[in-house]
Amino acid sequence: MGFLNRLPARQDAYYSRNRMWKNRGNAAAFDRRTLVSPSHLLVNIGGAGPHAYELEAAVELDLDLSTHWDTLTPDYTVAANRAGKDFYVYACVPASGSVPDIILSAATTYPAGYTADNSRKIGGFHCECANVGTISGHPLTGYLAGDIIPRSIQDLKHRPYGRFLPGFAWGGPTDFDSLNYAPLWASIYHLSGTGASIASVFGAAATVSRNFYDFADDLKNIGARMMTDWEFAQLHSGTPEETNIYGGENPTTVGGHVDTASRRIVSNIGLEDMSGVWWTWLQDRQSYIDGEDYAAAIAFGYENISGTRGSHYGQGTYQAQAAVVAGGLWAGATDCGSRARTAIYRRSSESSAIGCCAVAEPQ
Repeated sequence: MGFLNRLPARQDAYYSRNRMWKNRGNAAAFDRRTLVSPSHLLVNIGGAGPHAYELEAAVELDLDLSTHWDTLTPDYTVAANRAGKDFYVYACVPASGSVPDIILSAATTYPAGYTADNSRKIGGFHCECANVGTISGHPLTGYLAGDIIPRSIQDLKHRPYGRFLPGFAWGGPTDFDSLNYAPLWASIYHLSGTGASIASVFGAAATVSRNFYDFADDLKNIGARMMTDWEFAQLHSGTPEETNIYGGENPTTVGGHVDTASRRIVSNIGLEDMSGVWWTWLQDRQSYIDGEDYAAAIAFGYENISGTRGSHYGQGTYQAQAAVVAGGLWAGATDCGSRARTAIYRRSSESSAIGCCAVAEPQ
């Protein structure tokens, strides 16, 4: 459209597009692994000054083609090498002209062969960690390991508030469907790591035996929080109900599991292990009274909270409040599901049965 149309993109950090990024759909294998750009995009690369670039037609990037990647070491044209991993979309300065080169990369800063001055991260996505199989009515039926999870696709206008968060998926409506489970970004996996290292990473060891307070502190590092009762129930949609993980034992690592009917434990938007694997802490709280105390004369007192962070005042031996946990345990069978809840754990409890999932507010 010419120079005048690109004038806004001369502004430092400018980015605009007419629609969301997406994959081609679920009609064929090619569609599930092909990223489709907006049909019009303006972007500044390199900061203030004459650095305006424009896409005037959609581009399609087949993940199986080497021309769309910055490097073949490792080779991400092989689907197995993409399984459960995060990738980024970069707009790069072309050799000539004003149409940006769109490059895919696993790098979090800039693609191989480019610098921060001639490339800009504008998006990202997560790839399916394991074959989903055939699940009637499920949006991800037929998806294979290494395919693009549609609702994991982020860009500078559609992402968790103020940042790209790897390993997260969107629960609200999009330009291409009106499904609205909860208008939040949610961790695809139970969380691993602690403190500043907390993350949603396929195949990592699930962080368990960590209390409510410590998880709450961890999550602020990535601008996230625990789910509420309602959010868990909605985001759980599509996950098997009233079954647990195949084998009925703690898998220790996150993602890619199946239940006792050999059906993948994955929600409609791609969230893993939401029931029948570990309980997950929720924001919701309620009063806790030990059973023996309830039958006796109940005294008031304090429960000291670890880490010199104050005390709870209440009734009973623990003088505590409980946080609700959701989803059900690896051997919970028909007790597991979207509405499975228990409130017997104090917020100071640390149990190998309890991990945490997270949500983040949108941009």
